[in-house]
Amino acid sequence: MNFPIAVFPKHIVDYIVELNTTLNFHKDFLSAAVMFTVASVCGNKYKLQVKPGWEATPIFWFACVGYPGTIKTHPVKLITKPLVELDRLSKINYDSEMEHFNPEAKPRQTKPKFKQNLISDYTIEALHQVHSFNTRGLGMYKDELNGFLNDMNRYRKGSDLEFWLESFNNGSFIVNRATKEPIMINDICINIIGTIQHQIITDIISSNKGNGFIDRFLFTSPEASVFHLNDLSPNPLLSDSWSKFIHYLNSCCHYVDHESCTLLKMSDSVFKEYQKIDSKFVAIQNDPSQSIEIKNYLSKMKTYVPRFALLLAIIDSISLKQSVQVTDLNMMKADLIAEYFISTAKEIFTTNQTQSEIKRLVQSMRTLTRDEQILKLSEKNYSITAIAQTFQLSRQWVTKIIKGNF
Repeated sequence: MNFPIAVFPKHIVDYIVELNTTLNFHKDFLSAAVMFTVASVCGNKYKLQVKPGWEATPIFWFACVGYPGTIKTHPVKLITKPLVELDRLSKINYDSEMEHFNPEAKPRQTKPKFKQNLISDYTIEALHQVHSFNTRGLGMYKDELNGFLNDMNRYRKGSDLEFWLESFNNGSFIVNRATKEPIMINDICINIIGTIQHQIITDIISSNKGNGFIDRFLFTSPEASVFHLNDLSPNPLLSDSWSKFIHYLNSCCHYVDHESCTLLKMSDSVFKEYQKIDSKFVAIQNDPSQSIEIKNYLSKMKTYVPRFALLLAIIDSISLKQSVQVTDLNMMKADLIAEYFISTAKEIFTTNQTQSEIKRLVQSMRTLTRDEQILKLSEKNYSITAIAQTFQLSRQWVTKIIKGNF
């Protein structure tokens, strides 16, 4: 199943198709990066009240999954480039203000702060510092997500995991520092995107079972194909259009504190559309034939659906330079996005289950050579991809072993 890019307005669809055609960038990676970039700029500015006590904030955690050799990093970097440009301009402004800052001045001057939108590395303390300067919200891009995800397993009982679980819900967190004043961030808003290899994600899922952390990630459909270099060049006008859109969105999302937030009410008709989606998920969760992994994942997807609808409403409204309003159509499109991510999660979880089965079989065949084990697994109708992943070999090499072509 492919990401339903038609949920976006034409100017974004055209850009995604152009980059896919000319640069062979995976549409699903590009779509996830679009959502990440918009959500990072919006942050806490817009929230959608599903019902009193439940406010949906556009916070998303994306894992762009691909096989070795596929193009994973470049699509994300190109789409998030306007965030880098916003930070460059912010740094210029910060440097200019620092030139006029006098720490000895009386009355005492307020020291300028560098407002950053995009981060790539972090400690919890440093992250709080950056977020305290940009209370609207941040975007965190990790080129390789496996280090970040493995840290959550390592700190299962520590503050890192606790912080990220709280941040997903737009909550608050305090960092106590030994030599400085504590920092408290209210309405934590940090979007996450990163790339990860398909065989690595299955190992991480196994090691993070039970803490609910991995269920919060939105997995793209794995990119498996490697394409030939073509002689096409992307249209620079489409790139300029995307950049101008993000810069305009940034200008529309002024935020200082909670008073700056625009709280949108969910209309009765939109709520009824959401109820239909929720009922569909409940039916799956009550189905005894469904895996526990998918049932748990759907619990988080219920949280994501209003966020999808809000994000789409922001994109549509800002594109038309109108006030933001969540419509029935936004919620219907949110359902399409949810169906896509449920589908990719099923694929990831099924692969993880298959890998567990294969590893148990390999353990029982310890007396055989590697090639003999591969042949036995092939006879049991396991796919070449699954076998290659287990032995960390290329699919081409596994095919040669099975066919006896060396």
